[in-house]
Order: sequence, then C-alpha cells, then structure tokens
Amino acid sequence: MERIAVVLDLHFGKKCNIRLDDTDTVITEKLMQLLDKNITKIIFAGDIFENCSITRKTFMSTVKLFSLFKEKGIELYTIYGNHDEYRYNKSFRKETPLNDLVDLKLITLLSNNILSTDNYDIYGFDYLDIDELKNFISTVHEKDKKIICIGHTFYNNELMGGNNNLTEDLIKEGNIDYLVLGHDHSEYKEVKNNNTIIYRIGSVLRDSSSKNNLERVPGYLLFEEGKPKFIKFECKNLNELLIAKVTVKNKQEIDFSSLIEEIKIVTKENDADDIIDAINKLKNSDVKEIIRRNL
Repeated sequence: MERIAVVLDLHFGKKCNIRLDDTDTVITEKLMQLLDKNITKIIFAGDIFENCSITRKTFMSTVKLFSLFKEKGIELYTIYGNHDEYRYNKSFRKETPLNDLVDLKLITLLSNNILSTDNYDIYGFDYLDIDELKNFISTVHEKDKKIICIGHTFYNNELMGGNNNLTEDLIKEGNIDYLVLGHDHSEYKEVKNNNTIIYRIGSVLRDSSSKNNLERVPGYLLFEEGKPKFIKFECKNLNELLIAKVTVKNKQEIDFSSLIEEIKIVTKENDADDIIDAINKLKNSDVKEIIRRNL
C-alpha cells in the first residue's frame, strides 16, 4: 500500500535570526523521522532551498540526505517554489541547485509528471505556473480517482496574494479532492470548499516572528486510504530555540530576555497592541529596531 508524505517549504540554507540551532541540521533531523514510517513516496511542495546561492556544504548535505532516501527505496518528488528559481525565470533552471538534484536522479519534478497510484492521481504546479493550476482546478469535472494538487501559492489572501492567489470562487468551480499549498509558512486549519479540502500546514521550520508560526508544531500530511492525516514532527521545546541576546552594530550585547517575558510572546495573554506598546516604551532605539525585526 502506498504511503505518501507531503512536506512543505524546507528552505535548506536558511539563516534564522531568532534560532539558536543550525537550521540545516534541524531540517535533516525532521526528514530523517520519515525513514522508519514505511513511507513510499515524499512530495515537497516547493522551496527545497532558500536560494540559488546556497553553500557547497548545504548542497552536499542535501545530496547525502536524499541519497539515503533513494537507498531505502523512497521516491522523492517536488515542484519549483519561488526560492528554487533563479531570477524567477525558467530559462535559468540549469543554474539552480534543484536542477542539479534532478540531474543526479535524486528527485523527480512532479510538475513534469503525473504521479498515479491505486488511490490518487497527483499533479504538481510550479510557482511560475499558477495560471496553469488555476485553469486545471476550474476545468476538472470527471475523474477516475481522487485528485491531489500540489501548489506553491497563497489561498484567499487579498493582502499578499496578488496574481499568485487562489480564491474561494475559483476552487468552487472545480472538482479536485485535495489541494496542498506551500509558500505561506504559517499553519492554517483545513478548509472545505465545495468538493475540495485545502491544506496549508506550514513550513518545516518555525522561523517566523509571528505568533501563529512560532507556537505551532511542524508536521507533514500522510496520504493512505481515505482522508489524509496531519502527523507532527518531534520538535524541541520552543523556549530552547529562541535567542535572548542580540549583538548590535557597535558590538554591544543587548539582553532583552526580560522583555520577551514581559510581553509573553509565547503565550496568548497579549495582543499585538500590547506588544507594540511595550516596544515603543523602550528608550534605546537600537534595541527597538532589533526587537521589531526579530520578534
């Protein structure tokens, strides 16, 4: 029986201001948790890499990890996210680290292939092919199996979505069963829109300053028979990850751990206005700027 895991937004090579640990190591440790779960296929919903200028160390560690999955007989698939592209231009794909993984036959582009299993037909659409995804969603009516679409775009986000935004009305027109979207790193509750269930489970890393992102436990979607399940990764306690000290330009080390406690960023006792008010009361402008960027 096929056991298919869908994982969102790895971002190998990412540097996080607010984390104490090495992000590449964290991503690797999380993916290694899939090795003993009888997973047959893993699909990444874009942004395997943070950018096309990652270090050789990051690339080689990714090759080593993906080679391990290949040795275990686990097939890997992906689409291109916006961070995987170079200058947002497909003609430069030969220059991208993701293309190197494809050339090494460690991963397959789902956007160039239809993945068909006993229960599902799975389609992938790159970040630069959102119009094709929109057209596909609106035209699918008859089908032999359940359809899963993997995309890298926003859903119902008028503020940030722009052209790369799937709307409620568009989804209502189609007849796909499951839509899994990367790109937005925060976790949202599943949405049922007509015949389609939409999943946005967030990135593998808790790397954002938003409370919505920091308080969640990352995971992956597991497709077997029936409705997919959200499986949490084993993660460190949040308090072990946050940096309490930052060095400003003049090399002065600023300790604002007391402020973190004051505004209780990891609780729900303060709303955004309380946090902003607490920051504005600080006298040191350097500290204010650091906190605004990192918290």
